[in-house]
Amino acid sequence: VADIINGKALPASSFIITSRPRASAHLHDRIDRRIEVTGFEEKQIEEFTKGYFGESRKSEADTLLSKLETTLTQIKKICFIPLLLLMTCFVSNFLGTPPERITELFQYIIYSSVRCHYEKKGREVCVSSLEDVERLCPGFRELCKLALDGINNDRIIFENIELTEDDHFGLLNTISRNSPFGVKKSHHFLHRTFQEFLAAHELVKHFSEEEQVKYWKGYLKLTYNTSGCTFEITDSKHETVFLFFCGLGGLENRALNDLLFGHLDSIREQPHEEAYSKSIHAISVVVAESRNDKLCQRLMSFYGHSLTIGNVNIRSELSAIAYLLSCSVGESVKMLEIKDDTDYIMPYLISQEITHLEVFKITLHFISQQSSNSGKLICCCDVVDMVEKTKRFICSQKSLKVLSLCFETTEAAYSPEGEQNGFDKMTVCLPEIISCLSGTLQIIELNLGNQFVVNHDEFYPRLACSLVTCHQLVSLNLSLFMSNTKLFVADHLAKILTKLPNLQLIALRICSNEWEAVSYIDSEKSHQIIESIKNHPSIIAVYIHNLELCELFVKACQGRSNMQRLAICPQDASNFRVKMLMKDCSKDVIPLKDESLGCIVNCMKSSSQSLEFLKLRGIDGGSQCCELFKCLTKSEIKEFKIEGFASWDDHLPVCVEQGIGQCRSLNSLVIEVCHPKLTSYILRGVIQNESLRHLKLACDFTGCDILRDFAEHLEISTLESIALVDCKGILLDEIILMIGSLRNNCTLKHLAIIMDSFSEHISSKDLPDVSEDGLVVLESALKKNKVLEALVVKQEDVNQKMAESILKGALANQNLKVLSLGLSPKKHLPKQELIDEVNQCNPKLKLMVNHYY
Repeated sequence: VADIINGKALPASSFIITSRPRASAHLHDRIDRRIEVTGFEEKQIEEFTKGYFGESRKSEADTLLSKLETTLTQIKKICFIPLLLLMTCFVSNFLGTPPERITELFQYIIYSSVRCHYEKKGREVCVSSLEDVERLCPGFRELCKLALDGINNDRIIFENIELTEDDHFGLLNTISRNSPFGVKKSHHFLHRTFQEFLAAHELVKHFSEEEQVKYWKGYLKLTYNTSGCTFEITDSKHETVFLFFCGLGGLENRALNDLLFGHLDSIREQPHEEAYSKSIHAISVVVAESRNDKLCQRLMSFYGHSLTIGNVNIRSELSAIAYLLSCSVGESVKMLEIKDDTDYIMPYLISQEITHLEVFKITLHFISQQSSNSGKLICCCDVVDMVEKTKRFICSQKSLKVLSLCFETTEAAYSPEGEQNGFDKMTVCLPEIISCLSGTLQIIELNLGNQFVVNHDEFYPRLACSLVTCHQLVSLNLSLFMSNTKLFVADHLAKILTKLPNLQLIALRICSNEWEAVSYIDSEKSHQIIESIKNHPSIIAVYIHNLELCELFVKACQGRSNMQRLAICPQDASNFRVKMLMKDCSKDVIPLKDESLGCIVNCMKSSSQSLEFLKLRGIDGGSQCCELFKCLTKSEIKEFKIEGFASWDDHLPVCVEQGIGQCRSLNSLVIEVCHPKLTSYILRGVIQNESLRHLKLACDFTGCDILRDFAEHLEISTLESIALVDCKGILLDEIILMIGSLRNNCTLKHLAIIMDSFSEHISSKDLPDVSEDGLVVLESALKKNKVLEALVVKQEDVNQKMAESILKGALANQNLKVLSLGLSPKKHLPKQELIDEVNQCNPKLKLMVNHYY
């Protein structure tokens, strides 16, 4: 740097050297290369902190570092600056404990500066508030005004002002330089953060509420940055000022609060869930800094009784949310769900001693690796600590009723250094968690991924023993994909069912790869399982995903007269769909045997007045299947789902039409993967059924002329939602007819038409033309419809003219909340001007127009 200044290095180049890189931001587009000398990194922060306190006070250093990672995240953001880290250590040392907020940190720094200033003069003073500072330092007010003026005018260096050390008591640096006119002095604050703090103090103490509102109206943005990644409350230069303003004044200004919360009110009803989440997280930071209990209560009303945290990149938001949960008003949040970043989030929750949850859901991410020593799959060392913290937090919830644990495991290609194994830790911790909460748990959901490696001889007995202690349990949902899960089912299932008399719902999703053709439960154990289900006093709902278990459970359920929900799926959904789609509907698919279907028919008859939900996957469409649809006409079933017919005979189509058409209680129908001929009879049944409200079909419509009749039926239909997804064979004019029917429809709120795939190479000449009448029909239908909330159309025949007609109709439809159009190829996208106009006319609309594959 010295050589550059003296002209010895690169004399032909121009340089700007500044100690305030933010002040030069407006020059970045004119500079060829920008180099910034940054402050401390994470490791250096740790080294400096430990060095400050020394070996004899290592525990104090560890406490400060721990809190910087959890509750003091706003302070952690400034600790990369050596001066501010030094002051953070100094205040923590002076108080004996770290300050709780960044506002308190700077208050104590100023108190200490005033005390030191007077100690130099041989005078001891008591300073415990900023009012004391104003009393002892007559120039303090002028210093605050100077700071605010500098913030407003982007000034960090001040000249032509007369200040003595009595006026600034060490918070300003003074630089003297000679000039032809004598010695000139310039002043700047020790760091910009001090200037921001004093500017905030001026706003809080010497501006009226009306002046505060007028001032902040000019700087509050309440919008997203250009990348759309984060929500910005203010412009960048006022961000820290506003945080200090909230911390010093407690956000007592009601009109200013209405500006903040009015934004949340305005987007609460919009379909932009991510935008709403980011907004409320950002506002949580300033509310938590204010420590305003009334505002905390108002903010928690936006969260409601449930809070979901996932993929939150700014740790300060996590700290603020943890504070809100821990305060008295946070007790209104009874449900907490953590989807991601568990290793970051859990320390925040533990630090705030949150113990009032009733529902807790968490997804833990594991990376399995091959051990360099033993060669077995183990879990990385960091997970051991995460598991222990998760256990500690869950076990502290003394009123927990619902526990949902999901373990997502991926395999890594490298070996860890140690042999600590997160899987081994989980083998012990998971049963301990369940046992610890056995007195309150009513619902358990447990999902163990296929890379989850445990010692079966230890884990399964422990898991079973912990489950049987949960005497209040009413719902048990187990998804087990580890190897040898058959040992758990065969040895422990009957015991669990017998020991839990209050259990109403049992859901088992068991890995079936190794058992599809092999019986793994002997006759004696099979009999025990069947008897435990048949004689159970409370079971009313059964969800089974495994062929052999399906056969056992349907045998047990056929005599029960109180069944309400039954889902029998002999194969995993993804594997089944691949086989059905790729193997001509039947090959390599093992369906439910005719005997099992007969048991389901018997269950439908014995529970004809109570069975409300029936889901079947991969059924054989023989005589018993025909009988099943006949029973449907006399049942009280409200939701009916079938995922594929492995085969079917000539009698089935008529039975399908009659069963669907004559079931007067049917409210929701889902049918996936079936032949075009069967699809036609399904639609005929739908047309006849007057009670149906929700329809989802994932079928082949090739050659189905019934689609035109179905489109005409929509004008008088009482359906509220239609989803034709992963479909084949839907023609362009049939789509136009279905959308056109909306002009007279008074009930349909959601319509989705999605092809299963697009041709990769489609030229414009391959796309069929849409008549002018068809375009008019599309536009007028959307203009006249008053109930439609969501329209999704993704089909390879949709062209630019058709998409633009839909967009023009959307211009006049203020009720529409979601509009998604998928076109092929890319050159057929509508004009951007029209897309922008739709967004402007309906800001609540979530609009997506893209090149869809």
